[in-house]
Formats: sequence, structure tokens, C-alpha cells
Amino acid sequence: MIRRMNEVPDELDWVSRRVECSAAKVFRQLQAGIENDVSAVNRTSPGEFGTTLTHDGRTFVVAEKRVTGPRVVFFISGEKIEIRDEVSGVNRAASLTISNSGRCVMSVDGLELEQWQVRKMALEGLFFGVSDGE
Repeated sequence: MIRRMNEVPDELDWVSRRVECSAAKVFRQLQAGIENDVSAVNRTSPGEFGTTLTHDGRTFVVAEKRVTGPRVVFFISGEKIEIRDEVSGVNRAASLTISNSGRCVMSVDGLELEQWQVRKMALEGLFFGVSDGE
């Protein structure tokens, strides 16, 4: 039987799943997703965006290459991933948790979000000049 993504498993080793759902691991996954997002937006828009990872691997910056202006900074702070959005001026903290369906998800402002949703929330204003309503 194939389970749907949002279906609750009958049994789950949630402790092991939660151990695997670490800030360091999710940060690396988030970074890879952001690099794909940057490549995609650079193929479709006139701006040219780039990414920078600090030497310690704990901070990741997304900015327009030719413009000194706002940027979006992602960094590890304990077991959270902090997001400083200089475009909107909104700072967020994403904690990690296991959803009811057993997936490692990010919790931002009380909402359980998939990584692509967090990336959209953080980068849409930088890429497209769109405000998230805050």
C-alpha cells in the first residue's frame, strides 16, 4: 500500500527521525535548494544573484551581484536556522521538528513549512520585489 505524504504512519521511530533532523543537516539542504533557486532566477530575470558561504559553514548569504543593497542571510544559531531578510526588514527563526506525517520540517512563526516554502518566504522579495505582507 502506498501512503500519501500527509498520512500519519501507524508506527514511526520518531526519536531517530528527530535526531536526523538537525540544524546542521537542514542548513546544508537549505543551502543546496537556495543555490538551485538562484540558478533558476538567474536564467529567467535580468538581475544576477549570487550566494556566499562563510568559511565556518554556518552563514549563507544571497544577494544581487552587481548591486550593493539588501540581502538575505541564513545562519545557524544553536538548533535553529535564523533568517535575516534585509529587503523586508523581517527576521525569522526556524526551528526543526517532525511533522505528524513523520517528515523533518521547519517551524516558522508557528507554521510547519517545507524547505521550499521557507526559501520562498525568505527570497521572494529579493528576487521579485514582492512583499510577504509584513
